[in-house]
Amino acid sequence: MSSWSVSPFPPVQQLSELTIGTTLHENGGQSRRVTMLVSHPGWIYKEYRVEPVGPEIERLDRLVHHPHTLVPADLHLVNGNTSWPATRVVDVGRTTGVCLPIAPPEFSREVTMRAGKRTITLQVDLLALPGVDQLRRDIPGQSLPARVAVCASLAEVGALLERCGLVYLDWSFANAFWSPAGLAAYVIDVDGCSFGARPQIQSHNWDDPLVPQHTLADNGVDRFRVALLVARCLTAQRGPGVIDHVRRLGDVDVALTPVRDLLLRALMASRTGDRPSLTRLSAALTSAATGLSGDGGQLPFTTDPPAMGGSGVTGWRTIDRTKSRTTRPRREPTVPGPRRLQPPRTTPVNPAPGSRTPVNRIPTPPPRGTEQVPGSGTVGRPFPPLVQPSGGSPVATAFLIFICALALLLFVVSVLL
Repeated sequence: MSSWSVSPFPPVQQLSELTIGTTLHENGGQSRRVTMLVSHPGWIYKEYRVEPVGPEIERLDRLVHHPHTLVPADLHLVNGNTSWPATRVVDVGRTTGVCLPIAPPEFSREVTMRAGKRTITLQVDLLALPGVDQLRRDIPGQSLPARVAVCASLAEVGALLERCGLVYLDWSFANAFWSPAGLAAYVIDVDGCSFGARPQIQSHNWDDPLVPQHTLADNGVDRFRVALLVARCLTAQRGPGVIDHVRRLGDVDVALTPVRDLLLRALMASRTGDRPSLTRLSAALTSAATGLSGDGGQLPFTTDPPAMGGSGVTGWRTIDRTKSRTTRPRREPTVPGPRRLQPPRTTPVNPAPGSRTPVNRIPTPPPRGTEQVPGSGTVGRPFPPLVQPSGGSPVATAFLIFICALALLLFVVSVLL
């Protein structure tokens, strides 16, 4: 296994003596490219985008030498859990980059991606996924004790850097790897560390609310970002609601109560000086990793089916699938109100339930006396028969007799004359 302690390089390495191999990636962060070294298997060459000069060269040389000053336990951590720079690479007097060890094989795994199966280095990004999503990638669904153990290893590296006065700042899903077998973390890009404060580095979804970009940032930012990374890995929650999920960690096991309290203090502090040290967080996580009672695998989230395994961190409550769909409210039947007279229909007005309505059928006329009356409000209601008059009016009869008598009188007079 390649590590700082078994470096084959002098403190300053000539680029001409290195044989460059496959390019792993390009134009990422401060690097122009990262390549394998054919001349030195197990090592990579990181070529910088901008040439380091003056104080930057001094910083790199100090970083390369710094593990010599560490106690054996800390040196063991450097060798097994960090990609610590082993040499500064120069070309015709110009600093071009550094050589770094490759992560041990235990941090790589064959996984299923959209393009098919391939072997990749497991970024902590994959640990922060719900168990069901890990299983889809052929990664064992990680239980809570497994997540706590990896986070304890991650915080231990952060605590080491903090004790050394090194400001890392670049904590994210991409800059740390993890091992499902060894339950350990491996931190890369250590060559970017500074001794003491330096201008803030901001990246999407990792912004420190108390230290804006371009201001000086110290280990207070490291405390915030490590806490945020640990919180996301423990809960598999990436959004702004992660704090609400952290609050419930103590409901799982009393061993997690100190971890919960330290995470909340780091994430919710109003001053950077109020954030607890990474040494305290590391100790709390280490204690929780050995103190979880039972299997400790049941989080207060939705869990995967037992046959699938893993913790399945997808939410904080069991999802009721029968209520997850949007349903329309049931409409109650209404009593029909008054209806206007309509033209004759070509279909029955009220077909029987379940019956098929004939098309273009001429309606049968209703029985006489049951025609619909406009404004009656009821179809087919019978109404009273028409009343026929029994005789003429008395006034009209008297007037008719008078006219007849007058006409008779005039006729008689005309005859006599």
